[in-house]
Amino acid sequence: MVRTIAVALTLLIGLTGPSWAQTYPNKPLNLILTSGPGSSVEIIGRAFAEALSADLGQPVVPQNRPGGANVVGTAIVAAAPADGYTLGFTASGPFASQPFLQSVPYKPDGFEFICQVLELQIVLAVKADSPYRSLDDVVAAARASPGRIAVGTTGSASIPHIALSMLENMRSVKLNHIFFRGDSFALQSMLGGEIAMVGIALGSITDQPVRPLAILGSKRVPTHPDLPTGAELGYPIVKTGMVGFFAPKGLPDAVRQRLDRACASAARNEQFLAAATKLNQPVDHVPGPEWERNIAADARDNKDVIERLGLKAQN
Repeated sequence: MVRTIAVALTLLIGLTGPSWAQTYPNKPLNLILTSGPGSSVEIIGRAFAEALSADLGQPVVPQNRPGGANVVGTAIVAAAPADGYTLGFTASGPFASQPFLQSVPYKPDGFEFICQVLELQIVLAVKADSPYRSLDDVVAAARASPGRIAVGTTGSASIPHIALSMLENMRSVKLNHIFFRGDSFALQSMLGGEIAMVGIALGSITDQPVRPLAILGSKRVPTHPDLPTGAELGYPIVKTGMVGFFAPKGLPDAVRQRLDRACASAARNEQFLAAATKLNQPVDHVPGPEWERNIAADARDNKDVIERLGLKAQN
C-alpha cells in the first residue's frame, strides 16, 4: 500500500509540475509600485507592467503603494502568496538601507529577485532661478547658516539622503533634511520655494524648470553630457539606485523561470525602452542572481555609512 501511494504521489507531482509552466499565468497579475505617483521609478514601473503583460499574455495591473521609503509596498509583496500573481517593482532601498534604520516587516533576503531593470541616476538640482549656481554655492550657504538650507529627498537613508549625508560629513556642514513620499512631492516643494535643493532621480526633472548641479553616478550620462559628476566637482560620492522586479520568496520553479524570461523580454520591449529613454534612464538589465549579489554588496556599504554617520529613520 505504501509503495502504491508513493508511486501515485510521484506521478501526481510529475503531472502538476509541468502544469504550472503550461497554465501560468492564467489570470491578471498585480505589480506593486513602491514609489510615489509621478516619480521616475513609478513611471518606469507602469511602462514595465505593460511590457510584462505583452510577454505574459495577461494584464499586469500596476498598483501604487508608496510610503516608508518604499517599505510599505515591499511589505505588501512579502506578505503575498508566492504564486506569481503579486509582484513588486522598486529601487533597492527597502533591501539595502531601510533594514538598518527601522524595523521592517520582512527579511531583506526573503524575496525572489527576478531581475534589475535599470540603474537609477540621482541628480542634485535647484530651481532654475535659484541663487545657487553650483554645488559649492550650496555648501557655502550651509556653512554660513548651519541647518538652515533645506534639501528634499524621499526618506531617511534613501539613496539621495545617504549621498547628501556623506557630503555633509565630507565638508563639515549641516543641511536641513526634509523627507517626502516621492520625487514629485519633493520637486513641487522646491519649485514652490519651500526647500532649496532636491536629490532625486534624473528622470524626475525632465521638462522641469530646474538647474541640475551634479549627477551622482560614476560617469556623465549621454542625455546630459554637460552635467558633471560629483567626483568631477570635488565631491567623490557615487550613489545610484538599482531598480528591479521582485516577488515573494518561494515561487514554484516553473513560475520563477517564466518570470525570468518575461523580465528579460520586457527589458527589450520597444515601448518600454522608449519610456526609459524619455526619462533619461538607460535600461540596464541584470539577471536576478547578480542583482541579488549587488544588493547585498550595497547593503554592506550602506550599513557602514548609516552607522558611521548616525542616520536615523524619520520618514
